[in-house]
This record gives sequence, C-alpha cells and structure tokens, in this order.
Amino acid sequence: MTTTTTTNPTPDVALPPGTETYTGWESDSNGTSRIIWGDARTVEATGISLQAHAVQLADGSIDVNKQSGDRPGIAIDEIHDGNTRDCLNVTLDRARHLVAALNALIDEVDGWL
Repeated sequence: MTTTTTTNPTPDVALPPGTETYTGWESDSNGTSRIIWGDARTVEATGISLQAHAVQLADGSIDVNKQSGDRPGIAIDEIHDGNTRDCLNVTLDRARHLVAALNALIDEVDGWL
C-alpha cells in the first residue's frame, strides 16, 4: 500500500489583526506568500489616504526582506473627486523620517507665530 502526502497550497494561517488579503496565497521560487493590507485611513481635513501593507509568509510571519520591493510599508495616496491616486509608497524607516521631517516643519512654523 502506498501512502501519498499532499501539501496544502493554501496554508491555514490567520491574518494579522486589522488586515485583509490583497491577493490569495501565491507560490514562486521564494515560497508561498500573500499580500496583506491594513485599513485605509484618511487624514482629517486633507485628501490624503494612508494604508499599511506587507507580505505574509506561509508560516504566518511577515516578510522583512530588505532586498524585496514588497517589504512592509505605508502607501500614501491622494483622494480627489472620490478617486484614489497612488502617490508614494514608503518603507517603515522612510515613514519615520517623513514623520520627523513633518514635525520639524510644524515646530518651525509654530516658531513664526
């Protein structure tokens, strides 16, 4: 009697809290993964939408490959007349630099008042 073992092409892995899938599970030479997104957040009194994204691996971890274009990041988009336009996609480190630069500018302008 021969026993056959099959591999489940769609791992039973929970999504991180507050995320949804952008793609189903996909497999390539780097393994099995899926793209995940957090909730889009509109910045009050602006036409800016922010949304976190990452690649989740079949073991449930998040891909932090520094060489990959799909590393965790923040999409910064513009909303105009109800349509969303892709504007900027930054890594987490670059998002932190952006926040620091914005805070410095806020402090600078506050000093003028």
